[in-house]
Amino acid sequence: MKKFTTYEEQIKILKERNLIIDNEESFKDTLKDCGYYNLINGYSFIFQDSNTNMYLNSASVKDIQALYTFDKNLRNIIYKYAMTFESRFKSIVSYVFSKYHGEDEKKYLIRENFDKDIRKEAKIAKLISDCNNIIKECSDKKSRRFRNYIYHYVTNHGHVPLWVLIRAMTMGDISVFYANMRLEEKTEVANEYNLTPSQLEIMVKMLVSFRNTVAHDEHIFCKRLSKDKLPYTLEVYDIMRIKKNDKGYPLSGTCDFLSLMIIFKYLLKPLEFAGFWTEFTIEREDILIKNIKSHFVAFINNEMGLKNRWKNLQNCRINPKILSN
Repeated sequence: MKKFTTYEEQIKILKERNLIIDNEESFKDTLKDCGYYNLINGYSFIFQDSNTNMYLNSASVKDIQALYTFDKNLRNIIYKYAMTFESRFKSIVSYVFSKYHGEDEKKYLIRENFDKDIRKEAKIAKLISDCNNIIKECSDKKSRRFRNYIYHYVTNHGHVPLWVLIRAMTMGDISVFYANMRLEEKTEVANEYNLTPSQLEIMVKMLVSFRNTVAHDEHIFCKRLSKDKLPYTLEVYDIMRIKKNDKGYPLSGTCDFLSLMIIFKYLLKPLEFAGFWTEFTIEREDILIKNIKSHFVAFINNEMGLKNRWKNLQNCRINPKILSN
């Protein structure tokens, strides 16, 4: 059982592990604000020997605090630009789907309007059920999910168009919705991003995972997705000169933070991506470069997948859909 320790005891433990703490009273305030678990357990691994938990190379509290601050600010940036994409994506999906299937959910939320693949029967049935449940719950004034705009359409028009319903759907919901649309309609949406349907589907799915990490206030700089990866055939890897293994798979940028940056490159408008890049660069230079020792910054870059010529991503021009895998 993990034993409770006072702030003084926590500081003593850290100093015994060779962590430099210049101002104990100030650091005590930091522990009160952030919590030992969030700050120390969350970010110390960059600065420790993995076998002994001893701090290395003159690591200090300031290094850990800077990384904590950088990661926190990074989450805010990612959330902002994920929401920027989400708004446009919802608009395009609802427009394309409604164009072919109308505005009455009793007519558009039927099996025939989705992917014909019989292997998706269960997923599509669940999708339709979930959409109907959203309408039901959001139109119920006693429900925590009540939405006045849904209630208005139910009571005044007798139906809820997808462009209204989609406002109450999460990014995860709309990711599943897109994945189960008919191929020709998925293609029409994907064309807006100059991607193939399969490329857009995996990018949206991965963005949902990264966004959920941010929403749960978890580490984002060292996040690695365990199941999903970007297609290794994306030409961006060659443009950036990312090193590959003997099978041709990129050694970074497929499921790490760099992969998220690549996703933003494809999914955001050029000016939006420029805004993301600028905000990311400012945080990286002002927080990491200026406040953390250079040898630790190298470790952090490695965790983020920022290897080789990753900065080429900023201005590289991508010719979409050259490879469709």
